[in-house]
Amino acid sequence: MGNQLPNQSYQVFKSRPLSTEGKDALIFLYQPIIESDGLALYLSLAADHQSGTIAADAAEHVILDLLNAMNVGMQRFMQAKEKLEGIGLLRSFEKTDPQQGTSYLYLLQEPVHPLDFFQDELYSYLLLNRVGERKFEQLVSLFQPQRASLTSFQETTTSFTQAYGLDPKRFAASESKLQSVQQAFQEDQQPLALEEAAIDWDFLLYEAQRRYIRSENFTPAFKQKLLMYHALYGYDVLELLDLMADHVSLTTGEVDQKRLEQAVIRKSRQTFSKTTRSEDPETESQLRRFNTLKQNGFSDNDILLIQESEHTAPIPFLKAIKVEKNSFMTDSEQWLIKSLVERSPLPNSVINVLVHYALVVQNNAALNGSYINNIAAQWSELKIGTAEDAIKHVRNLVKTAKEKRTRPQTNGNRIIRQEKLPAWAESPVEEATLTPERQAELDRKLQNYLHKKAGDK
Repeated sequence: MGNQLPNQSYQVFKSRPLSTEGKDALIFLYQPIIESDGLALYLSLAADHQSGTIAADAAEHVILDLLNAMNVGMQRFMQAKEKLEGIGLLRSFEKTDPQQGTSYLYLLQEPVHPLDFFQDELYSYLLLNRVGERKFEQLVSLFQPQRASLTSFQETTTSFTQAYGLDPKRFAASESKLQSVQQAFQEDQQPLALEEAAIDWDFLLYEAQRRYIRSENFTPAFKQKLLMYHALYGYDVLELLDLMADHVSLTTGEVDQKRLEQAVIRKSRQTFSKTTRSEDPETESQLRRFNTLKQNGFSDNDILLIQESEHTAPIPFLKAIKVEKNSFMTDSEQWLIKSLVERSPLPNSVINVLVHYALVVQNNAALNGSYINNIAAQWSELKIGTAEDAIKHVRNLVKTAKEKRTRPQTNGNRIIRQEKLPAWAESPVEEATLTPERQAELDRKLQNYLHKKAGDK
C-alpha cells in the first residue's frame, strides 16, 4: 500500500457500538501496548463512525481532519495506525478510482473482552512486557472474576430441561434457519496474528532435536510465543535455540516455558543495558586499544570493522551486510554460518571478518559453501584467533599474491618454484568490482545499520 496523504478521504465502519467492556479493555489493557497515539486514533475513528451513523448524508472524511483531531503529523498517524492493525483493532483497505483518486476504508474491530484478553498468552505477554510485573498484577486483580463462597451451600438450580423442555423434532426442523441467523451475527474479527514465515521452522526443529528438545514442545501456542520473542526482541533462530536449551529437561526433553519467558525478558534487559553503556564516551581501556590498533597500521574503517565483528553475532552480521547490499540471507548461507559457529574453532569475530571479506571486499553476491569452508579450514590451521589477525592475514596473502604475479623470483637461470597460495587467496582484491570508495561507503552503512539495530533492542 502506498503512502497516505492528508487530502485523501476515508470511511469508517464498525459492526456494533463500542461496548462498556470493550472500552475498559481499550483504556486499561490495550493502551500500554498501542500507546497514546494509538488510543487517540481508535477513539477518533470510533467518533467518526458514530457521527456517520447519526448524520443523514454519512459523508466521507478527510485524513487531514483526523490529523487535526489527534494533533499529530502523518508519521505519527501512520505509526499509530500500524499499531492498531498489528494488534487486531483495525483493518485497512484502499480503493483507487481514476477520477476520485485513492480512498480508504477502515474497519474498526471490537477490543477483546478483558476475560478473553487474560486467557490469551500473547495478549497477556504483550501487556506484561509493557507495564512490568507490579502493574500487570494490579490489572489482573482489577479484571479477575469474583467467585462467590459456596461453603455449606447445596445447589438447587432448576435445569433447562425441567424449566422449558425441548422437542427434538421441532428443533431439528428449525436448525437450518437457526444456523443462518448464527452466521449473520458472527463478526469478521481478526485474531492477533504473527508472521509465521518470520522463523525458519524446519531449521529450528532440526536443530532442536540435536539439542534434545522434543518436537512435542512446539505446539501452536508455543510457536506463537517464539514468534512473539522474535518480533519483540529480534531474537533469531540460534538465539531462541540457545535460550530453550538452557531451560529444557535433560530427562524429558520438555522446555520450561515459564522459566524461558523469564530468561527472554532478562536477556532483553541485559542487552539494552549493554547497548546503553556502549553509547557512553569511550573508556580509557577502549581508547588505549584504539590507539594501539592505529599504531599497528589499522585504519579507522579497519578499527570500526574490528569493533563490529567483536560485538555482533555472525547471523545478524551477515544479515546486516545483505541488507546494505539490497540482498537477502539465503537458507544455505544461514546453515553455513551455523555450521561454522558450531564446528570450527574460529571465534565469531573472525567468522565475521571472513564474511565481510567474501561479500564486501570481493563483492560476491552470496557465500559459497566450499569456498568459505576452505578459508575457514586454512585459518583454523593457522590458529587465527582475533579479528585484527584475520584482517592482517588477508592483506599479507593478497599482497604476496600480487608481488609473485608481477615479479617471479629467479636464481641464476633457474626459476624458483613459487609457493602456491590457497585458491581463495588467488582472487585479487583489485579485480573486485567494488572501488575503495564504494567499499568504505558499504562499511559505513553496515556500521550505521548495526548501531541502529542495537539501539532498537
